[in-house]
Amino acid sequence: MNTILFALGSLQDEIDRVYALDVDAFRDCINALSLTDLVFLWKAVGHEALGRRLSEEIDPEVVSQVLERLPYSTKAESLKYMSNEQRLLVVETWSLQKNHDELRKLGNWQRSQEIEWHLGIADRYIKSSRLPMDRCASCGNCYDYWQSIDILDCMRHSSCEACLQEDGVCLHCDPSFG
Repeated sequence: MNTILFALGSLQDEIDRVYALDVDAFRDCINALSLTDLVFLWKAVGHEALGRRLSEEIDPEVVSQVLERLPYSTKAESLKYMSNEQRLLVVETWSLQKNHDELRKLGNWQRSQEIEWHLGIADRYIKSSRLPMDRCASCGNCYDYWQSIDILDCMRHSSCEACLQEDGVCLHCDPSFG
């Protein structure tokens, strides 16, 4: 048992070390891994920030290949929390048919996840189909497919990634703004 705890502690230390690397050293470390090892790392990582860094700082083609080998819920979560810019780069590596199929699957997955969220509203959606909140409450722009839609604290308005306030406060509903 002590050996297992020691190994897990060592693994966590290594994950923390890799996460703390500068961008170039991080990419070198990740690029040294085989695709199989990268998929294993992605699945095993419970370190949310490292998971985000994996999806953001490696080549979109490699991210796409890794996503194909992940369980769908892990794939969808990775897509959900990627920046719009990186997500679009990953999606551009797909065929038109795959893009269409993935939007459909993602929409179904997002609807299945709603029961787990407060009031049935997730903190973030990806535009995959018609949603009740179809435009940003701040800039008024309609959402494009694959764009992040962040639900604000009022649960009635949403924001695009560019307009999102750090704490998710709705500037329309909060009386301290105005």
